[in-house]
Amino acid sequence: MRYLIKYFMCLIILISTQATLSPIVYGAITMPEPPPELSDSLKDFRTKEQINLQRAQDSTGLLYSVQNQELKVVSGDIESGVQRYDLKYRPLSIIIVPQFGQAIMRFYDVNGKPWDIRDFEFQNQGFVAQKSAIASELMIKQDLGASSSKLCVRLAQLQMPLVFNVRASKVVNEVNKLVLTTISSVNLDVYKDLGEYVMPNIYQFAKVNPLASKIDYSHVNQDELVKNLVDAVILKDE
Repeated sequence: MRYLIKYFMCLIILISTQATLSPIVYGAITMPEPPPELSDSLKDFRTKEQINLQRAQDSTGLLYSVQNQELKVVSGDIESGVQRYDLKYRPLSIIIVPQFGQAIMRFYDVNGKPWDIRDFEFQNQGFVAQKSAIASELMIKQDLGASSSKLCVRLAQLQMPLVFNVRASKVVNEVNKLVLTTISSVNLDVYKDLGEYVMPNIYQFAKVNPLASKIDYSHVNQDELVKNLVDAVILKDE
């Protein structure tokens, strides 16, 4: 009995002690607050180079349509990560080098004949290039340095240098697949005559007015028309 009384007394003391200390113990524990959300300025942070590249993409329509370039679709290109362009040369035309990939430039005259490359040079560091086994083909890759540069290409037997804007950018195709190779066929309004390249004289012909009314020839006697033409030829020979 004596031991039972001591047991209950110890139990009462323990419960009262725990009740006294509990507010202090639990009051000292504070759950950490969740971290504050990032401000819009941090979310939208971009380096100066990224801002310039984004502006260039927005102004020229990069990734899908590039100035003076027409997108070509060849069977198997989408699956293999290849994108082709037909480029009618203009000074400072844009050449896109895919990130972690390469850009291939092929040069042709106005008749579609391949045009050999004599030499080339970049304005600054950031890209490396080399001629392939085909003398008219140039392969470009991104290197350390700037993400954009001017490229000067000199073709055989042509004094006029060709100047391009080369830019590195992420390129995706119509199925949102990463493009690793771009192939640009650069066409020039120049043809070869007697071993020398000369600029052709370009004549612009008037286009048919789509709003003009069509001429009705149903009332014309075709047999009479043929007879008149034959008679005119005979009279001319006489």
